[in-house]
Amino acid sequence: MSEERRENEGDGAEEARFPETPPRLELPEAPALNPVLPPRPSKVKEVKEAQGDSYNKTALASIAASAFITPIMILAVGGYALDAKLKHATYWFAGLGLMIGMAVGVNSLLRVLQKLGD
Repeated sequence: MSEERRENEGDGAEEARFPETPPRLELPEAPALNPVLPPRPSKVKEVKEAQGDSYNKTALASIAASAFITPIMILAVGGYALDAKLKHATYWFAGLGLMIGMAVGVNSLLRVLQKLGD
């Protein structure tokens, strides 16, 4: 029996074959590239200077409101805290802080607008 088995195993090994490889496909052609060169360095400096100036003005314009509101809030709250500490029935220091804050806020706003106009 062992001889028959060896013969059968030998026949099976001869019959096993690898599948055929598929035919090679042709690759498509590479796409044509049309590169665009950057502008010359002298033109780049002019563009960057113009952009930098507009960024500075945008930054100044964005702080204009806070330059006006912040001193008013700080001085009014400081005056209120002083009134509360001194236990005043009327809030004179809060009103005084509000008035001084308005003057400082208007002054700050005018400075920012002056820089923005330059």
